[in-house]
Amino acid sequence: MCVLPCSQALAVARFLNTSSHLPPSTAFNAAGRAIPDVASIALNAWTIDGGELQPTGGTSTASPSFSGVITLLNDARVSQGLSTLGWINPLLYVLRVLCSTALWNFHWY
Repeated sequence: MCVLPCSQALAVARFLNTSSHLPPSTAFNAAGRAIPDVASIALNAWTIDGGELQPTGGTSTASPSFSGVITLLNDARVSQGLSTLGWINPLLYVLRVLCSTALWNFHWY
């Protein structure tokens, strides 16, 4: 069983108590870790591989694209004399609780 991190507890509780788009309760562990922490484009994306434009997908696409966004945020912060974001997982969940429009949730259909 994956233990729910403290950084996710409030956001997960709010989501479970307010969402009208949950899968059947037998399909997930409401007391477990709410993974993934982030998601990104992973299907029919394009990358440059060896100088050639190639269609890609999956984790090999999602991880670097999300990491690139965080790198741009860190670069902007450092250029302003601020620290990098560091471990962002707790920040993502706090932002979601403080501002419901800060991040978008997925919906189960």
